[in-house]
Amino acid sequence: MYDFGFRPETLFGLALTKGYSHKLGDFYDADAPNKGNSFINGCDKNGDIIYTGEGGERIPDWLYLHDLHTDLRMFFLKCEDGKVVHKIKFATCAVKQMSDFSK
Repeated sequence: MYDFGFRPETLFGLALTKGYSHKLGDFYDADAPNKGNSFINGCDKNGDIIYTGEGGERIPDWLYLHDLHTDLRMFFLKCEDGKVVHKIKFATCAVKQMSDFSK
């Protein structure tokens, strides 16, 4: 799974891990405060994500094509010390592909 940026130790339980959808056309930006997810506006005083999209936190669609255009780097996010960070640790993607979801 390193090929796609997933560390093997992060895969256990990932199927039931909740996250936040992003707008179609959002681009992942590791340096942006919201990692490129335009539905996320930072963290509130309780340490929760401020999410402006519909539905809130949810499990991604692993079986069908509903989340075909979802970039999981912008999906699996949480608040930590007042900042939006990844819920899981990603490795470098080893697949050479043309992607319109990344800078």
